[in-house]
Amino acid sequence: MSSEPALEIAGIAKAFRTGDGVLEILRDASLLLAPGEMVALVAPSGAGKSTLLHIAGLLEGADRGRVVVSGQDASGAADSRRTLLRRERIGFVYQQHQLMMEFSALENVVLPQMIRGQGRRQAAARAGELLANLGLAARNNHRPQKLSGGEQQRVAIARALANRPAVILADEPTGNLDPDTADAVFNELLAAVRGEGAAALIATHNPALAMRCDRTVTLDHGRVVEVAR
Repeated sequence: MSSEPALEIAGIAKAFRTGDGVLEILRDASLLLAPGEMVALVAPSGAGKSTLLHIAGLLEGADRGRVVVSGQDASGAADSRRTLLRRERIGFVYQQHQLMMEFSALENVVLPQMIRGQGRRQAAARAGELLANLGLAARNNHRPQKLSGGEQQRVAIARALANRPAVILADEPTGNLDPDTADAVFNELLAAVRGEGAAALIATHNPALAMRCDRTVTLDHGRVVEVAR
């Protein structure tokens, strides 16, 4: 396994202008993720978890600092370059699933591969394998509205892994699930990501779930701080 970090966030600062002035969210936030490492991000609502994930995932720019994915520095990169790097090296799992409702579970996992340039047959084989590994082989042809919340999130996990990303970013991936389903889906997320050898940064409010990751970090006054176990 490569010794190069899968994700490097260095000196990130981000502030937003409000009616009352400037709200500083992140201040010199830095974090390294090694390939295959699972890191939980636990912090109160409003602390900046989603902002950090969006910046790490190249969905949002920082006011200052660097984001390096698989050795490729995205700082100052053109939008087209950031889009390509995001498509090829980063996978996202959202709390609200964000599945395309008009497509089946299989098609939701096939589509990002075809956008990247994969042939349909190969994309369908990869999608079927991922869904089977997540216990959804019998649900391939079901559209999201015919799936439970837990099943939808499993499809979202498969979609995030479809292009074999170096980094998985998950924003409260079990936040909308009941405790038993959340526990099962979180276990499957960890197993699936580990099986693919990706690094993962997983934002969660649940300290018990976070303990299943390799380590835990939090945000303290805009900086990333390691949490002792």
